[in-house]
Amino acid sequence: MVRRRQVRRILAQRVSFE
Repeated sequence: MVRRRQVRRILAQRVSFE
């Protein structure tokens, strides 16, 4: 499950959207 590493990047971009 290496997708967890990409999930952290997506979460960081989502926080910037707020």
